[in-house]
Amino acid sequence: SSRDLFKGVRDMKKRFLTFMFAAILCIALAVPCFAGGVRCVDNANLLDDYELESVIAKLDEVSEKHNVDITVLTVRSTNGEHTATFADNYYDNSDWGQGLSRDGIMLLISMGDREWYISTCGEGISAITDYGISYIGNEIVYELSEGDYAEAFEHYADICDRMLTQAEEGNPYDVNNQVE
Repeated sequence: SSRDLFKGVRDMKKRFLTFMFAAILCIALAVPCFAGGVRCVDNANLLDDYELESVIAKLDEVSEKHNVDITVLTVRSTNGEHTATFADNYYDNSDWGQGLSRDGIMLLISMGDREWYISTCGEGISAITDYGISYIGNEIVYELSEGDYAEAFEHYADICDRMLTQAEEGNPYDVNNQVE
């Protein structure tokens, strides 16, 4: 009968809609894994394409090893905003960070202000202490001042790798614990 035919079509529509809803839900749940996107945003155009690709590969390697986003942001200027405030606001409004606590470490380079800053979030806070941040800055400042930006960013990633490993072993790099 035609009534049975409509019931069959209705059941098929329900199955199709259920399937589509499930597929969309799966995609939506998977997106946060990739939401951070590129881990180096070079708004100041300091890197050529090859250097940018190399830096991103290094940042990705260390980030995936520790489940903490290691990122770099370059800007021409913070437009008068304090560097720390600018960095923290940028991180907070980005998709960077892994897990619920958005674990991450971001190096900001502001060319017009001739300043750098490291913002940390989640696990990044305990792994990269204020003393560790100062150490990183001292280690990369020469490369930055020489214009070796790709080398500075990869060096930063290497130091973050060592410091995250130390923190994972229960010995975060700090004033009283400088073992590397």
